[in-house]
This record gives sequence, structure tokens and C-alpha cells, in this order.
Amino acid sequence: MKSSFYLILLLILVSACKQSNGPADQVPAKKGRAVPALKLADGSELDFEQIEFAHRGGYYEGLENTLPTIAHSLTNGAHGIEVDISITADSQLILFHDHGPKRLLNTESDEDIETFTLEELNAFGFREGEPGTPVSTLAGLFALLDSLNRTQNLRTKLQLDTKVSSTYSPFFARELAKLMDKYSGDPDYRMADQAFVTSFYPHTLAAVHEVNQSRTPENSILSGLSVNGGAQEQRALAKLAVALAPVLTKKYCCSIIEADKCLVTEKYVNRWHKRGMKVISYTVNSESDKQRLSAYHIALATNCPGTSCPEDANDMLGIYKWCKEAADLADDPAIEDEMEKASPEVLLEKEQELVKKL
Repeated sequence: MKSSFYLILLLILVSACKQSNGPADQVPAKKGRAVPALKLADGSELDFEQIEFAHRGGYYEGLENTLPTIAHSLTNGAHGIEVDISITADSQLILFHDHGPKRLLNTESDEDIETFTLEELNAFGFREGEPGTPVSTLAGLFALLDSLNRTQNLRTKLQLDTKVSSTYSPFFARELAKLMDKYSGDPDYRMADQAFVTSFYPHTLAAVHEVNQSRTPENSILSGLSVNGGAQEQRALAKLAVALAPVLTKKYCCSIIEADKCLVTEKYVNRWHKRGMKVISYTVNSESDKQRLSAYHIALATNCPGTSCPEDANDMLGIYKWCKEAADLADDPAIEDEMEKASPEVLLEKEQELVKKL
């Protein structure tokens, strides 16, 4: 019975990307809406492809995913911020990357972050950084960006890489919509235009897509699928993600594809550009990687926006034995074509398989 329900849902979602409150004669969209440029305070504009996103807020310069680090990145010239979104036991959306708190906070517990309240996380405190720095919240981030725009004319694109579980994804999407509406009063700097969601998890994109059904097209939440391909032991996951990406981005009306740098080749980028999609690659730190990928006219997520990080052997493209194999995989459109021809039953099975591998 449960499988039948998901099959019916799949057939409905694949049919069109459409907001329910548009004009009656509106033709359903085949994909997500176009990604607007970032209009700066001086009237100039930056296209998506011109932006380097400060990965985890730019944490090479400070404590990752915290408001002080984000403010530092923006005041030092960054025009894109990437953060990770998780949720606490008391339903607080927080900026936090890891599954558990052990690496970042003063605790030996590494239970799921969703089992702790925000107060409990703050009681642990960060292992590094300024003492007393609290765990940052999504609401606090939106307030900070609004303040920096009003007081210092600083504006940014905002990537929300979402790691919320399937149980809380609908809540996340609804709360994000509220924040976007609250901070979209400035017509030149609407967060509905500047913020977008990315996720490896289809359930997040499904929740965003569902919320968008009750929003006008110009206020729909922009979304993108993240594709993992950067580790040799994850080759099965990478192959499945590459194969499913065209189907999932169409199904959930995405506007953006985010690919591990090992997957990004000229052929791969051209295929996505022909689909009308923006492309961003992660995590691009070395000068050699930045030069190679910038030539493809895509956005980059980096720990060192505006410059290159000190060379790290573990970060260099050539050090990954898997990168060449991943690039060959990404260059082969046959695996995408095969999946696009698959039946709804097979697609549902493969999507569920992808989630299990993540």
C-alpha cells in the first residue's frame, strides 16, 4: 500500500512543475524558475556563474557555520555564502554540518544532532573559536543578512545545504518560506531571489516542491540537487546520483545542479546548461582547481573566496584516484539516458536506493 502511494505521488510530480495559484491558463513549467542575478547596492549585477560561495560561511577564516565567520566573509568581499542546515529536538533550524556534535562541540556524545535541544548544544560550547559563541540559527542568519544590507550595503547569494531528516523536511520548507517572505520587502534584494536550497536528499527537494505549490512562481523557493562523486569508496553512490540527476531535477523542478569537482567536465557542464540549469561545484580550494573550473562558467563553493587556500595534498584534484573515473562517468550521457527511459516503478526503486546509500 505504501509503495502504491509513492508511485502515485511520483506520477503526479513528474507531470509538471506548477504553482497552483497561478493564472488558470498558465502553461505548467518544465523546470524550476530562472536564478536571478545578484543586484549589488551600486546598481551593478553579478550573475550566478560569477560568484564564489564561502563554504560553511568561509570557515578557513573562522569557526564554520557561525554568524561571526559569515559576517567576516561578507565584509571582506564575498558575494556568496554557503551554510549547512540541521534541526534540533526543539525544532530550531541551525547552521550545523555534522550528523552529531562531537567534532565541533565540547562533548564526547555523537548522537544525532536532532536529539539535542538548542540549549543543550549551546551548553556544550564550541571546541574552538571565541568562548561563548552560540550555535547559529537560520533565523539569525536571515536577520544578519538583512542588517548588513541595510547598514553596510552588503548583499549576498545564500546557499542552504540542507541535512534535515525526512521527518522534518516539510517543517524546514514551511519555515524557510516564512523567512523568505519576511525578508523580501526590498525589491532589489529579495531573499526569495537570493536564497536557494541544495540537498543530496530527494526528500528535501520534495518538501520544497510541495511548499512551492501554494506560492506564486516569482516567490517559489529555488532549489538544486547535490551530486556526490568525490570519494573512491562512494563510486556506486556517484554512479547512481549521476544517472538519476536529470530525472530528479525535473521531478522536483530544480534550477541548479551542484556537483563534486571530480564530476565537473566541459561536457558535463554543457549538458546541464542545455537543460537551462545553473551549475555550482564544491569544494574548490586550490588555485589549479579554481582555474580549471572557472573556465566552464560555473559558480564555485570554496573555503577561500576571492583567493586560493594554501595548497593541501588532500585537496588537489590530482590526488584523487577516483577523479579520473568520476570524470569519465560524468562525461557519459548513456547512464542518464537509460534512467530517463526507465519506468516509474524503477525510478522509485532507484530513488529509494540512492537515499539508503547517502
